Amino acid sequence: MIWATSIGLVFVVYIIWFVRFWHFVNDPTKGTPISSARTTTALLLIDLQKDYLDGSVPGTAEAMACINQRIERAKSSGFPVIAIRHGWQTSSTRVMARLLLGGKGIAWNRGTELDPTIEAAAAAVVAKRVQDAFENAELDRLLAKLQVGRLELAGLDGCYCVAKTALGALNRKFTVVVLRRCVMTSAPDRWNQWCQIPRSGLSYE
Repeated sequence: MIWATSIGLVFVVYIIWFVRFWHFVNDPTKGTPISSARTTTALLLIDLQKDYLDGSVPGTAEAMACINQRIERAKSSGFPVIAIRHGWQTSSTRVMARLLLGGKGIAWNRGTELDPTIEAAAAAVVAKRVQDAFENAELDRLLAKLQVGRLELAGLDGCYCVAKTALGALNRKFTVVVLRRCVMTSAPDRWNQWCQIPRSGLSYE
């Protein structure tokens, strides 16, 4: 009986851990609503790293061409360009990446470097360890320093890191514009469905 109780306890502990882990990785963060006085726009480039730009995601070349155009537009308009660099950093997410992703994206392994064009264009680089870039409080602090109240989002994957970062921004009352031609995804049907859902403060170009 003791062994059965022990196995049951281990199973319960595992379920609790897994639920907490799932929410940590997937849930958009909350955060303090920003001031309405913040009117600057920033171009946020999400996960444009060598491992993710290997051609395995459909439309990569076209999206990157669009992103480069938006970078030039941001520079000519005086908007800051901020690059988000993903890396699985916690012990649990690193194990997940090894088991499910072939080790891709583990901080800061070879392949997690930003695309050279993006790195050269970025005024700042912020590290991300889960899907929502706002989980790193450094992003909130940087945007506050720059007085940013409007975000243009581009990058990948639309269904995951772009979507969750957009929701994290909306939770803080940013105005969010998703640049759809500049977003890549491995699940276009799911991404299209996500974009059909009306959300206050969110628009598309």
